[in-house]
Amino acid sequence: DRLIDTCTDTANQNAYQDAVLECEANIKEMISYLREVGCQAEIYFIAPYNPTAVITGNKLSDMLQKTLENLRDRIVDVCHSQEFGHSVTAIDLLTEFDGQYFEMTNIASLDIHPTKSGHQLIADKIAETNEINLKERIAEQNTIRHRTAPYNNTIVYIIFGFACAAVIAIIVHFLITHRKK
Repeated sequence: DRLIDTCTDTANQNAYQDAVLECEANIKEMISYLREVGCQAEIYFIAPYNPTAVITGNKLSDMLQKTLENLRDRIVDVCHSQEFGHSVTAIDLLTEFDGQYFEMTNIASLDIHPTKSGHQLIADKIAETNEINLKERIAEQNTIRHRTAPYNNTIVYIIFGFACAAVIAIIVHFLITHRKK
């Protein structure tokens, strides 16, 4: 209990908050760098799951849960901010694994990682999100085309009108000059 109390004291809570803010800054820097070098691909951030979720009712697991929720919220906010352009997506494992940690994670001494089911859920979420992003990008491109279509069509109609007027003028000129003879 003294170890748990030491880990959850105010100084450590501040350190956890600083770590979350540093992670957020690193995520922003990574996205900025990828966009700067011309990457227009989908970018996925997998928000962490809670490896201690099977341990309930102590201050340490509660503090870790709050810290991970804060980190997840920051990742989601960065991804939804549109500050970095299109297709930056967060996959929220904290929510996805909730209530099914025994099925989704392999927790042993010093070994915490997703099981085959956990990896499949992650892959399915990436595929689902990629499909949604693709549909949104296609819809956005169609919207842009439709917004510019009337303008482009007007130019076509004006050019077509001038061409018709020129053809009519040539025909009239031809008729007038050949009629006199």
